[in-house]
Amino acid sequence: MTMSETPATPQKERSLRRRPWLIAGVIVIMLLGALVYFFLRDEVPPEDADFKPAWTAGGGPRNPLVIFMEETSPLYRREYYGHYQPGTPEEAQRLEVLVAKNAFVFPAFEKLMATDSSLWRWPDDRGTSFPLRDDCYICQEVAEIALATKVEFLVHHGQRREAAMLAVAMHRFGHGLNQAEGGSLYYSQVLKIQEVARDELVLALESETSPEILEQVQEELTGIEQQTSDLIPVIKRGHLLMTSVFHTMAHDEAAFADLTQRHPSYFKIWLRPNRTLWLDLQYRRDLIASLESGDWRKAHTQSEAFLDAVFARHRKFWHWMTNPNAFGRGQWYEWLNKDLVLDTATEVNKHRMLITSLAIRRYELSHNTLPKTLQDLVPEFLPAVPVDAMNSLSIEWDPAKRVLLARGFRSPGSIVIHRSWDGDITFPLWWKAP
Repeated sequence: MTMSETPATPQKERSLRRRPWLIAGVIVIMLLGALVYFFLRDEVPPEDADFKPAWTAGGGPRNPLVIFMEETSPLYRREYYGHYQPGTPEEAQRLEVLVAKNAFVFPAFEKLMATDSSLWRWPDDRGTSFPLRDDCYICQEVAEIALATKVEFLVHHGQRREAAMLAVAMHRFGHGLNQAEGGSLYYSQVLKIQEVARDELVLALESETSPEILEQVQEELTGIEQQTSDLIPVIKRGHLLMTSVFHTMAHDEAAFADLTQRHPSYFKIWLRPNRTLWLDLQYRRDLIASLESGDWRKAHTQSEAFLDAVFARHRKFWHWMTNPNAFGRGQWYEWLNKDLVLDTATEVNKHRMLITSLAIRRYELSHNTLPKTLQDLVPEFLPAVPVDAMNSLSIEWDPAKRVLLARGFRSPGSIVIHRSWDGDITFPLWWKAP
C-alpha cells in the first residue's frame, strides 16, 4: 500500500457491500409499484362508436306508443296478484273487478292498434340509460293484467271469438313493439307479451270449430316471428344501457350504494368500470358476428361458452383477491340478459308450433282425423313443414300422443308449453280429442 492510498474503513466496506442489495431493492420496489399500478388501474373507455344506434324518428316524441303508455299508466293491478281457483265465483269476481277498473285501457289499446306500427317508438332514449323510467314495464303489465284478463272475461261469458281476436291483437301488439327500436329491457317484454298472447289465444280457441275463423287466425299470425337480424340492434342498445349503469356506479356514490347495497368505497377496490365495459363489448361483438350468419344455434352456443368461462373464473376462491374488477364482472353477469338469444329462438319455435297446431285443427275438421305426418298439411294448410329454429331440423309430430315436439334447448313455464327433463319443447294440442 502506498502512502497516498487511504485504507478502507470497516464502515465503508459494509456500505459498499450493501450497495448492490439497495439497488436490487429499489428495482424490486419499482417493479412492484408498476405491477400494482397496471393491476389496479382501469382501462381507457371502450371504442364502441360502431354500437351507437342510428335512431329513426318514427312518429316523433309524441308517437302513438308514447301516448298509449301515458294513457294506460293508471293501470289497476291489485286483484291481479291474488291466488284464485279457476272456475270459482271468486275468480269470476276477480275478472269483473279487473275489467271494470281497467275499462279505460281497452279503448286506448284499440286506438293504438288502429295506428301504423311503423310509427311506434319507445320513449326518450328507448331504454338505453340508467336510471330506468318508472313506467318502463307498463306495456307488459297492460298485456298481462288488463288484456289477458279481458280475454278470460270474454271466455267466461261465452264470447270466445271476440276473445280470440283480442288475443290475436296482442300478438300484433308484441310484433309492433319489436319494431319500436327498444333496448334489451323493452325487448324482453316483447317475448313475455307474445307468450301471454299465445296462452290466451289457445284458451279462447279451445272449442272453436269454424275453419274460416281458424284460417283467419293462422293468417294473422303468419310472418310475425323474430329474425336473427332483429336481435342485433337490441344487443347493441343493451351495451348502451350497460355503459350507463357502470358509469352511474363509478360516479354516483348514492346510486352505487342503492344498486349494490354496499359502501361506496367498495367500488374503489373491486370495480373497474371500463374493464367491465370492454368485457361486455367483446361478448356482444362475438354474439353479433354469430347472429349475422342467421344461425340461432351458433349464436347460442358461442354465448354459452363465453359466459361459462366468465362465470367459472368468477366462482374461483381466489378470484376476488386476484382480480381488481371482480365485483364489476359479477355485476355485469347479473345485469346481462344472458338468455336473450335462447329465449328468442325458443319463442320462434313456440310460435311456429302454434301456427302448426292451427293447421292440424283445420285438417282434422276437414278430414275428421288427425294428419299422420306434418307433410300431410302441405300445401293446403301449411306452405311447408315447420323447422326447429335451434337446430334446423323439422318439428316433430306424434299423432298418438297429440303432441308437437321441437328439439330446442329450453322452454319457459307456460300453461301450454312445458319443458321435459331432456330439454325438448312439447306442444300438446289444445282442443279435446273427439
